[in-house]
Amino acid sequence: MNKTWATILMIFGMMATMATIGDFNIGGALTSGLLAFAGYYYRNKALLAEANNNHNKFLPQQPKLEINDDFIIRLANRLNKRLSVEDLVSQTTLGREEAKNRLESMSQKGICEIRLDEVQNSGKIYYYFD
Repeated sequence: MNKTWATILMIFGMMATMATIGDFNIGGALTSGLLAFAGYYYRNKALLAEANNNHNKFLPQQPKLEINDDFIIRLANRLNKRLSVEDLVSQTTLGREEAKNRLESMSQKGICEIRLDEVQNSGKIYYYFD
């Protein structure tokens, strides 16, 4: 129900309520009161939906943060020069598969390395940036 019809329902319900109260018609007053409340409810629901759709319109748009190799290296430096896939996922907007692909690509380029002795000991793969 859109805002206009909800407003019409609310006004009709209020007018009918006032008319039935004057006649001491309790059943009619309750029914028309429910109509007024339904109109009020749906009008406010439509207004909230409209506000939610427009709330970002006036805010300045934030530039998207590009997650490139330099960004990943800076993150690794902040985390003691080592990263796991889980670290990269939790600290960025990358998904698990994308994070894994990025770290493997950096490893193939020689930017970082996997230390196999630590993989065997802990079972978790860390990429070291030295």
